[in-house]
Order: sequence, then structure tokens, then C-alpha cells
Amino acid sequence: MVTQELVKPQLELGEQVTRALAADSKIDLRAAAWWRDEETGQLRFLVSTPICDTHGPRKAYRQIRRAIEKNGLLDRFPLELLWAVGVDHAIVKRLRDTVGTGRSDLLLSSFDTDGFFSDCLYLYALK
Repeated sequence: MVTQELVKPQLELGEQVTRALAADSKIDLRAAAWWRDEETGQLRFLVSTPICDTHGPRKAYRQIRRAIEKNGLLDRFPLELLWAVGVDHAIVKRLRDTVGTGRSDLLLSSFDTDGFFSDCLYLYALK
């Protein structure tokens, strides 16, 4: 297994994607974070939006894609990295319980909740 490292270009890209999503009022961004799955070693970009809860993940992915594309980031941000979840997903709830809301730019070296474990989570936004 090859473990992907979170490096400066990805951190900067995550910040740009977070700004693009936060600027789109239709998305109503609740959380954004890089997340490394310990089992696969792969990095994913977690986005929490109520669109997942009200209209399902397919619509959330479409809206997120539009915002990323509108901001000229689609060529640098492969959508297979995206993981869209609802506002009450176990990870988002655990983040709120662990670090509180209103936090950003926070690196957690170990994060575990309800079967999800990450040895690297970089939080950009949490409401």
C-alpha cells in the first residue's frame, strides 16, 4: 500500500476549493477537510453540505462540481477525491464534538469515529 502524503500544493488546493464552495450559497458548506483513509492510504476531500440530506449525494456532487469548475479548479482537483456527506454524518458530528465549530486550518494526526479512522485530517471549515 502506498500512503499519500498531504503536501503544500494539496493544502493550497484544499484552501482554494474550500473558498470556492463557501462562496456558493447553494452549497451551504458545513465542513471541508482532507482525510487520509488509514486502510487504503488514499487522501480524500471531505465536504459536508445539507444538499446530501435534502436532495441526495448525486445532486450535491453536481453542485460541488459546478462551483469547482466555475473557479477554474477542476483541472487540478480530480473529482474522485471528493467525498460528499450530509451535515449529521458521523465524521462531521465527531469533528464538532472534538474541536467545536468555527475552527479552521487545523491538523489532526489521529482521528477515529464509528469505524472511520484517519491518521491525517486537515480541517479547513467546520460549522
